[in-house]
Amino acid sequence: MSPAPAPPVARLLDIARDLTYELDTPRLLDRLLDAVLEWTGAERGFLVLFPADGSEPDGAAARHMDREEVRKARLKVSRSVLDRVLREGRPLVSHDAQEDERFAESASVQGMGLRSVLALPLAYRGRVLGALSLDHRFQPGRFGEIDLDLLGRFGDQAAVAVANARLFEENRRQRDDLARAKSEVDRLKGELEARLALRETELDAARKELAGRGRPAQSLGGLVGRSPAMLHLYGVL
Repeated sequence: MSPAPAPPVARLLDIARDLTYELDTPRLLDRLLDAVLEWTGAERGFLVLFPADGSEPDGAAARHMDREEVRKARLKVSRSVLDRVLREGRPLVSHDAQEDERFAESASVQGMGLRSVLALPLAYRGRVLGALSLDHRFQPGRFGEIDLDLLGRFGDQAAVAVANARLFEENRRQRDDLARAKSEVDRLKGELEARLALRETELDAARKELAGRGRPAQSLGGLVGRSPAMLHLYGVL
């Protein structure tokens, strides 16, 4: 089969523009992978994202050319390819990775029998958010006519979309946290007010009792007492 033609510029720009409006990160990544698989004719696509804390990358999305999910993607993506594209900071293409000296010592590339390989970093404001890796195990030269400059620009636009989606989700988490915190404060405030009201009632009763104890004891007809009720009874009698 002949190499995949370069993706139409208009189609590329339309997808890139649409991606900036997608704020659901998993859906965004799936759309991104589906688009590049369609453009390039790759057999498989992997998209990994790097956590902000610098820990190991997450296998965010992995798709076959038929849009089926790649199972155990972490074991099937070539770390050698990802490491190289991240180190060089620019798109990478290999027409036949089995014969490419850059991957002669790569156990993942050789072990999986990768032929055509294409990868690009997703960088935003000087920080690499992740990387996209495409491959084909059976067709060498699959990405021979891909415009790397255009694809790199698309990667930059995709990185902006990823950053926007992450920021939106972080803001939403913060709003949810604030809402839960406010609900907890309101609950504690209600409990405190109820306790204070109970204490005030108890103090008022204690004050009345102490006031009654401060009056001299009186007796009438054998009745003895100094409570307000008894004093009232004496008055009536």
